[in-house]
Amino acid sequence: MSLRESKQQTEQLIESYLSLNETEKKDILRTIRLKRARALAKKLDKRKTNSISEKEIIAVLQNIRKKNQA
Repeated sequence: MSLRESKQQTEQLIESYLSLNETEKKDILRTIRLKRARALAKKLDKRKTNSISEKEIIAVLQNIRKKNQA
């Protein structure tokens, strides 16, 4: 894919996102946050032999929320 095609595709995605209503936008952002949290949880799980505690998952979600607000 050329740079021009990539730029056009990005612009189309942005236009599509902007045309969504607020509920749909929130759903997309929630999905992205959950995927990031799961990826981070997997990373943490590989480092330890024990499973991840609920407190750690909450901390990860709070960190993601802070990053998204910044």
